[in-house]
Amino acid sequence: MFATVFFGILDPKSGLLTYVNAGHEPPVIARAGGAQERLPRTGLAVGLMAGFKFAQKTCQIEKGDLFFAFTDGAPECKNPLGEFFERERLLAFLDPKVESAEALLRDIQTRLRDHIAGAEQFDDITLLAARRLQ
Repeated sequence: MFATVFFGILDPKSGLLTYVNAGHEPPVIARAGGAQERLPRTGLAVGLMAGFKFAQKTCQIEKGDLFFAFTDGAPECKNPLGEFFERERLLAFLDPKVESAEALLRDIQTRLRDHIAGAEQFDDITLLAARRLQ
């Protein structure tokens, strides 16, 4: 048994995010200026190797930046024809100028549901978004 994990601690005053990414889909920071930065994996999935040491990384989240994390069930969800939604398509919707993180999540959920169109899925679909306001 194994599990992928993204664990992060955000300092809300400074915007410093300290994290470990144990084999999870790399979260993305949609920068206020329009660029996207993926937060790379820092180790294997938990449970694959006994005694494995996980690296810790940091990144800076600036005012107006949007943090977005998701499980692999989102890009891998299938429509009735068996076509994947795909990661590139999912990340194309990340706009740091969106009204709010909640609005972004509503929009992506609608697009995912439209794509799935009632097809049975084999994995969970979990989305998380947060924007730094100050």
